Amino acid sequence: TIDRLPVSRADVGIVAGAVAAGALIGVVSGSAILGAVVAMVVIAVPLAIRGRARRREMLLLRGQMADGLTSIAASMSAGSSFLRSLYELTAEARPPLATYLDQVMNEIEVGVSPSDAFTAMAERSGLEPAAWLAHLLRVQESTGAPLVGLLQRLADHVKQGDGIQREV
Repeated sequence: TIDRLPVSRADVGIVAGAVAAGALIGVVSGSAILGAVVAMVVIAVPLAIRGRARRREMLLLRGQMADGLTSIAASMSAGSSFLRSLYELTAEARPPLATYLDQVMNEIEVGVSPSDAFTAMAERSGLEPAAWLAHLLRVQESTGAPLVGLLQRLADHVKQGDGIQREV
């Protein structure tokens, strides 16, 4: 079935529309080359738009994650635990980060460790800072290293990387 294909339904729709548009133009104009060009354009435009929107969302998500790490570090400096700080961030976050944090909190509530929950978030979102946070949490769990400074350095690193990406 279509659900098992490594492409989305929208991708199948785009290709089907491109084939139909290309065939129609090819028949009407009598030029197979023109039909093929139309089909390629019909495929390329939506994919380019979707790619650009995904990049924009990823930049927003990275920025929100950096701000969230700073917020967690500040909350922990004021005496809150990591989980309490994460809960507060989740309650205040806006999409797209809010969606991912809700899932992280749901996983933690059913017994998944925070480091494993952030690893899963990194896999779902493709967000490297979530994987880095998972690693920091594992290091902190095994060594007892102070988490606040590590979180702040991670947030600074993500913000610095975002600045470079925006310049490019």
